[in-house]
Amino acid sequence: MTNSLLWKIEKDSFPQSFLFGTIHVYDSNVFRIPDILYELIDSADIYLPESDNRQISYASMLDCITVNEPGYSLKNYFSDESYAKILSLSNVEPDILDKYKPFFVSSLILTAEDMPGDSIDYELLSHASRSGKIIHELESFEEQTNAIDNIPYREQAEIVENSLLPSSGRSDFNKLMNSYKEQDLQALKENLKEMKPSGIFIDSIQKNRNTDMSNKIDALISRGYSLFVAAGALHLVDTDGVKGIISILEDKGYRLEAINFSFTV
Repeated sequence: MTNSLLWKIEKDSFPQSFLFGTIHVYDSNVFRIPDILYELIDSADIYLPESDNRQISYASMLDCITVNEPGYSLKNYFSDESYAKILSLSNVEPDILDKYKPFFVSSLILTAEDMPGDSIDYELLSHASRSGKIIHELESFEEQTNAIDNIPYREQAEIVENSLLPSSGRSDFNKLMNSYKEQDLQALKENLKEMKPSGIFIDSIQKNRNTDMSNKIDALISRGYSLFVAAGALHLVDTDGVKGIISILEDKGYRLEAINFSFTV
């Protein structure tokens, strides 16, 4: 696999489309988004982000990421030490935090550990909106949370324990951002392995979603639209025997060509 986050998609006489691998955080002090991405968005008929959550209310989002069942408690899935750390890092009221699904406390930890609040996804989506692009989404927020719901709560908690709670905050964040900046796909895949994901996780979060995203891309291109697709970088590449979007589209007869570019500082 070529180390590139940007790919040209071609098939028969259909217009060219482009596929870009994002990361769901962003710090302009580490690197800046290059002009080529904005230019390619402007040239496309449709901007196709992984998701578009701009219209989701706080109440609707909270309903998706919390559990409203008698007897449920987040405390039941973490050790006392881990739960105390989550509580200290988050800015969420304890009674609300205790209803969170285990996986979604990751967003609280990442934000609290001196992580910037913006994301590359948000920056590109904002540009597409300002440019008047038609915006569809590869999957809805509800579809994303449904994929998480397929993973047992105990395993969700183990993923947080393995990958986030032991982190050293900003230093781990900088390591991740530098791997992304260098377009080091192998390093990003190693980051996934540190979660120690089970087969259920891989099927739900990678395999099924990669297939669904690829089918959405194929359907729109087959209707004659040119796309700029922005999906998480690990959805592009093959991981642990699971085909990524690039391989799936190639199986469908598309030609994908890596585009060389560098992030600006």
